[in-house]
Amino acid sequence: MLRGTMTLRKASVLFAGLPPESTTMSILAPQMTGGGGLERQWSTEQHMLATIIDAVGSLEHTVAQVNSSKRLPKFKPLPRPGERTRSHRLTDEEKAALTAREES
Repeated sequence: MLRGTMTLRKASVLFAGLPPESTTMSILAPQMTGGGGLERQWSTEQHMLATIIDAVGSLEHTVAQVNSSKRLPKFKPLPRPGERTRSHRLTDEEKAALTAREES
């Protein structure tokens, strides 16, 4: 027999079972990490699709390079959630926002 009351423990068990890419987890993530927040995560299907896109892009680059007399720029795979590219530089606005967040 189900009861109409939802305890905090029951709710936390239900929320813990949600996939990380769900909207609810994206909304709750900043609260669960002390305000810092998490980037919205990708589902398994999205990771698999990105891998396929990278494989096709790499193959296209290889075919173009073999048929070209010039050196082509290196293929850049899709960025994944949580990864930061080395070439990314913070803009002045991003630096100011980080400084303000650290001070508060």
